[in-house]
Amino acid sequence: ALTSSTVTSLRNCTSGVGGASVTPREPIGRPPQTRPPHAACRRGCLDGAVVSQAQAVPTPDRSVRVAWVADAAAMGRVQAQAWQACRGLLPEGVLDTLDPDDLATAWADSLRRPPTGQHRALVALDGNAVVAFASVGPGTDPDADPVRDAEMTTLAVPPDARGGGHGSRLLAAVADTARADGFARLTTWVFAVDDALRAFLESAGWAPDGAHRQVAAEDDPQTEPARQVRMHTDVEDA
Repeated sequence: ALTSSTVTSLRNCTSGVGGASVTPREPIGRPPQTRPPHAACRRGCLDGAVVSQAQAVPTPDRSVRVAWVADAAAMGRVQAQAWQACRGLLPEGVLDTLDPDDLATAWADSLRRPPTGQHRALVALDGNAVVAFASVGPGTDPDADPVRDAEMTTLAVPPDARGGGHGSRLLAAVADTARADGFARLTTWVFAVDDALRAFLESAGWAPDGAHRQVAAEDDPQTEPARQVRMHTDVEDA
């Protein structure tokens, strides 16, 4: 079964990070070739989400706001849909037992009792419906500066919500939130093979910072660890 601890350790369509080691600012070589990713993830977990700057602007029917506890059920459904689109990157055992209700319960608990006042979740709306979301909080990597570094721990944009600017609006809102909380840098982890997500982030001003890690499912030691690279962007006021 998917536990709350597993839920909170999964990031941007990643497997659990138990036992993962971070190699800060080490040159990134070509990732080892393991089993071929599923076709959906060869295209990338945000395939089609790269949009123009104009699409990031809120419209009367599309916007971003802070998540409420009442949004937890929709967030669980959205995250399950986004993860299923990443089949081939996430362990099959996790996806086969994925329960939107478990995810919703974990998000409801997190929204009621966030670890700190700087842990926040943001939801993208189409009308009044939650169609995508992101979360951000203080950086937790071993080399993170607790004062300057924030981390985008989740960016969940399911296939049906892509191409409408929701991802870009979420990125802008995450950056604004981190800046308002006094952070100067924002980071996130991305699968090395997910070229589409990396291109999406780069189009928004992110870049690799040289750090990488291997991640594996906590409850599936037989699964080949996946390589991730860390992306970052400057959010400090000029």
